[in-house]
Amino acid sequence: RDERGYTPLQVSGAILVMALMTPVLADMANIQVRKMKDASAADQMQEVYVAAQNWVKDNAAKLETLVGDAGGVYQLPAGRQSENETAPAESLQGQGYMPDGFVDTNSYNQHSVMTIWPDANNPSGYDMMVYTVGGNTIRDGDISRIGQKLSAAGGGYFNNETPNRPSGVVSGVDGGWSYPVDNLGGDYGTPQPGHIAASGQ
Repeated sequence: RDERGYTPLQVSGAILVMALMTPVLADMANIQVRKMKDASAADQMQEVYVAAQNWVKDNAAKLETLVGDAGGVYQLPAGRQSENETAPAESLQGQGYMPDGFVDTNSYNQHSVMTIWPDANNPSGYDMMVYTVGGNTIRDGDISRIGQKLSAAGGGYFNNETPNRPSGVVSGVDGGWSYPVDNLGGDYGTPQPGHIAASGQ
């Protein structure tokens, strides 16, 4: 380039390149943000699911009574939903299974509920799932990405049915487990499409 500066053609070319690149960069940034949100949601679900597993082990002798008194489906929320709240006594956090600083609101503003119900096919006599309620709907692709981070336990209630994933079912992303939504509603929530879950362990 000489001292005369950029020509109008060069400037026009640069503007055109920027115009073409802006949507691409915006899409890349959006994808990265979604991946970060998904990773955060997976980490939180993993933390709650491990706490729920520990709760079930410690309370195995009480499950028949608890489930029976609850009408067949026993539920317990994970904990407080904001930093300004106190952990409910009837929650995993309130019973000492989640850290005091835990806030049960994930990156999609969803909250977690442990759900236990009878299953004659399970050696323990019961199945357990943690699923989310409320908040914003998660896309199927993101549900899959979150579930894959949780290995065999990960899954959710997908928005769209497929040949391997019928409607009205909460299922694992790898097909290792599935349960009808009608079996999972309780005092603290009912599964809704666009939400994540962990079970099958």
